[in-house]
Amino acid sequence: MLARPLLSLILCAVLGSNVVAAIGAESQAVYFDGGQYTAALQQHARHWHLLPLQGADVDVIEHASTCVNRMHIPHGVWVVTSDSAGRPQLVAPSATVLPAGFPQQLELRACGDNSGSARTDGARTDSAAALLVPAMVLDWIKANVSSVMIDD
Repeated sequence: MLARPLLSLILCAVLGSNVVAAIGAESQAVYFDGGQYTAALQQHARHWHLLPLQGADVDVIEHASTCVNRMHIPHGVWVVTSDSAGRPQLVAPSATVLPAGFPQQLELRACGDNSGSARTDGARTDSAAALLVPAMVLDWIKANVSSVMIDD
């Protein structure tokens, strides 16, 4: 009579430890459409994929020479925030691996705007630390996006 509950308890303990070990082994972040980001950029194709909570997805491909970014942005999910002046920017969370010296914050600017933004100390920020975005996409990001998946 006591053997069956004891056997069940031992079986649950063994199975439970295997599940915990399997969960611990899966340490890589997994990204999926509409889950952890609401917009995606394929840099090499200059292809934006906007993922609204309701309605159809929207694809924007920009081939204008004024929308060429001068740096390769590391792959990962970037959080959309605003800087101290209220301008949109991307911030790399700790899960996004950045090369040494790469900025953790990138300004979001409309294509063709290579001027840099004035900082509070009057200096200009380096235009290399910005992501140029089609104006329509930038407006949509400001209003609807909380994070962007940057892909190669």
